[in-house]
Amino acid sequence: MSESESDSIPRIDKVGYLYETLGWISDGATFEEIREAQIEYRKNLDKENFAHRRSGVRSERKLQKHTSEETFWTNTRASVLELMHLGLVEPSPLPSTKAQLEAHRARRYQVTSEGTQFIALAGQDFWDFQDRFAQMFVLTHPLLQRLLAQLAHRELFVPRFLTDDLRVHFESRRDTPSDTPHLMSVAEDACARVSAAGGPNIAPDRLLVELEPGVKKVWNKQDPTLKNHCFNKIMAKAINDQLLRAMAGLHGIPLNVLDFRAGVALLTGFCALDNSHVLMDRTGWTIWSTSNAPPVGFCREGSSLATKALTDPPWFTRRTLTEFELRDKVIECVLSVSTREGGFALIHSVRAQVCHEHRIHSRSFNELLRKMHRGEITHPAYSIYLDRGGYADLPPSELPFVSSRKDFNLITFIPCEEVNHGTRQQVYS
Repeated sequence: MSESESDSIPRIDKVGYLYETLGWISDGATFEEIREAQIEYRKNLDKENFAHRRSGVRSERKLQKHTSEETFWTNTRASVLELMHLGLVEPSPLPSTKAQLEAHRARRYQVTSEGTQFIALAGQDFWDFQDRFAQMFVLTHPLLQRLLAQLAHRELFVPRFLTDDLRVHFESRRDTPSDTPHLMSVAEDACARVSAAGGPNIAPDRLLVELEPGVKKVWNKQDPTLKNHCFNKIMAKAINDQLLRAMAGLHGIPLNVLDFRAGVALLTGFCALDNSHVLMDRTGWTIWSTSNAPPVGFCREGSSLATKALTDPPWFTRRTLTEFELRDKVIECVLSVSTREGGFALIHSVRAQVCHEHRIHSRSFNELLRKMHRGEITHPAYSIYLDRGGYADLPPSELPFVSSRKDFNLITFIPCEEVNHGTRQQVYS
């Protein structure tokens, strides 16, 4: 069995869980204390991202309402197990079922010497810590290494079909024999969307082979008495899930939907990738590399990957622009948006466009915009204005822009002569 066949991607949606859990273990926390700390960590993340204001996003209020003595136990187990896998925590028993949880609540774990060195590095230089952690993590997981290498070669666009889109392809199950949904037209539509977005030319017949079995399985399981709008909603999810798996496979990334989403979330957390669902010229999920590809033929012999990550020159580098280059790109993008209302553009849409065009991570965009908002970076011809309205237009897939503990959703740039002459009323920022 090859390394990639035996590899599994940890089901952890935030790399911060790994960083924080390593610190909590070093401080002597028990399994139960780590579980409780992870819940608080997630609540704080939700507060920072104003999840309670966003429809379709599970906020800390809902987490608080449904918290029990078993909440997050699988997340805690996955985090500690991954740290053991990385060689940062000494191997020790973990609960594998909910029934075993009680016997492990008081268990403590031991950080290895490599783990201690990583903790010390985090206190000295966070970016050096994260980059070395990222390259250790990627090389520990051949599937993630393959995912990053493929996306460094070519971005991935996965079309998304809305419920209304499906009416174009099949209005009702009663119009079609139950075992033959109109998937060829779906495949043709998807291939056309990929091509229009600058992706590869995929033969619809080839996509249909990947798409059909999973969709038919869901199709045939549905209750014949189900109303069409309910049926179409279920089928839209099934088609989108199967499209994701099929598109990833056709790009040389053989992962199921859950592993693919987990892999993208982790690599995005390491600033190795970024992704968006709101690019202006397409409807779907676009994922692009924001870093260099992993080295080919990396020697795994000798020291552990954790030791190599700490001692060898780092190969992982993030793609960036200078602050002034990025400032000018942001202004150019905002002023070019044809759908601006009252001169304002949606920040999350501008962020997606700029980061995708220049293959950089949204963290760079957010840091630059905060400096502009605070007046630390200025432009000789334009002044920045941010507004907190428009949060209803922020989809669940996108994070809000936060500065000075406030969420802003709208942005515009005003010529300095208008500001100096008071010809424009200032909005709150």
